[in-house]
Amino acid sequence: MTDGAFNEQGAEVRFLPAPVPTPERMTAVLAQVRKVLAAVDEDDDLELDPDALGDGLREWFDRLGDDAGSGRLAAAFDTRVHASPLLTGQASKGIAKRLRKDAFELLVDGESFFVDKSNHLEAGEADRATAWGRTVADAAQSPR
Repeated sequence: MTDGAFNEQGAEVRFLPAPVPTPERMTAVLAQVRKVLAAVDEDDDLELDPDALGDGLREWFDRLGDDAGSGRLAAAFDTRVHASPLLTGQASKGIAKRLRKDAFELLVDGESFFVDKSNHLEAGEADRATAWGRTVADAAQSPR
């Protein structure tokens, strides 16, 4: 699994994406992905991320030692279609819960950014994500 890192004036923040399904579920997921990709028009820019087959967030957390996040800053986000979280899930909430359990300091509440059915950010979401990132960066630089 790869994550994004922001490092400014000695403050490192981990941006953790939503989890990838466990290896046992990947076979079924990949079968569905292949069906979707086969049906996608050749002009569409939908691509499977090459890191999607790597370790997921659950495995990353499992490798951490006790209190691995102690003294470390974190922020969680997810992407999902614009519908009720009861239908889509909201991975950022679960990620934030696990971060707190592992003693990370959450700088801001988890956030969802909305994508369309083709997995493209909806209008305005890139600007909203940029603003959220600035809020995270500002919080990381604030005295504790």
